[in-house]
Amino acid sequence: MLSLETIHKACKLFLAIADEEKQIENIRKTLAHSSNFEPYSAFQRIDRDRKEYVTSRDLRFFLEDNEKRATEDDLNYVVKFFDSDQDKKLSYTDFLTMLLPTTNSSLRELSVQRPNFEVRSWENLSTEVERDLSRLIQKEVDLYLRTELLKQELEAQHDFSVGAIYKELDMLDNQQIEIEDVT
Repeated sequence: MLSLETIHKACKLFLAIADEEKQIENIRKTLAHSSNFEPYSAFQRIDRDRKEYVTSRDLRFFLEDNEKRATEDDLNYVVKFFDSDQDKKLSYTDFLTMLLPTTNSSLRELSVQRPNFEVRSWENLSTEVERDLSRLIQKEVDLYLRTELLKQELEAQHDFSVGAIYKELDMLDNQQIEIEDVT
């Protein structure tokens, strides 16, 4: 039997993930709504060396250009999370997964159908797009840092086990956890 403290910590973790993901999705939608936003140009802006992929180092330089800070280690997490072939680089397809809304396919389509425009290695995007793109990347880092801390707190509980948490939160015994189970 799990302690109430362990259950509370698990619920806190799930709610934090849900909250951060909702904020990230809202930034994605804001970015996609902008007529100044074109995904391939954003990719070029970050891939200054025209390697046709983006690394954690590229993301760090982009954030620094926009007066935001994150370590390369933290940005490695972001790359790893979206890196479909696990080569420690974001392809353009991986980059789109990170950038575009997941809950609004028409907005996603609108973004990718905008005409491409070249961004030279010394050029920036519009102020609005730079701001929102840097906010999105920073928010991904914030999600990672916040959830890692909460996971460590949860794992430190003497009665913690993934199976026990799942069983405790699966209130209807239907092999899924609903938001109502953690609130």
